[in-house]
Amino acid sequence: MESIIYNAQGKKTGTLTLPESVFGVFWNDALMHQVVTSMHSNARPPVAHTKGRGEVRGGGRKPWQQKGTGRARHGSIRSPIWKGGGVTHGPSKDKNYEKAIPKKMRAKALYMALSRKMKDGEIIFVDSFGISEPKTAVAKKVSCRFPSFPDSLRSRPRAGTPRSSRSPIRRRLRRRASAISQCLVRAGAPAQSDLRPR
Repeated sequence: MESIIYNAQGKKTGTLTLPESVFGVFWNDALMHQVVTSMHSNARPPVAHTKGRGEVRGGGRKPWQQKGTGRARHGSIRSPIWKGGGVTHGPSKDKNYEKAIPKKMRAKALYMALSRKMKDGEIIFVDSFGISEPKTAVAKKVSCRFPSFPDSLRSRPRAGTPRSSRSPIRRRLRRRASAISQCLVRAGAPAQSDLRPR
């Protein structure tokens, strides 16, 4: 498997031979789902926590004697059936959500993701970007020179979308998407209006 190498001006400078074991792996839905869910579980912080009857403050003595009062017997005012008592079977911060991922499974999932992106044309190889200063305008100018820049930003939302989708962040993303679409049109790629679902 070969791929084209570009320079900072977006011109072809050569080819690169890619290993089939990394960029030519077949997709496996079950494996990818297992690895992704395991990674999410490993990154999950155990935040939710409730106090049991042994952790709630108070309730150190018996509220009344066992017999002779005519009332139900109780040993603590922090029993789960009392107001202000402990919680039964609630979430605990001591719960462990970690799942073991074998090294070979993790590596194959990574190879599958790289193979899918390579197949969809979302990976390009550049020998050197030649960016002199860390500025977004300079990076955008260099990125527009490549013939197949990934269009990860979608078009603006249609009428009737919720107000939450019209946040300042989404407005900035729409402006960037329009700038990238102009670069794509100049590079000969289809415009964003052509990529909308019919």
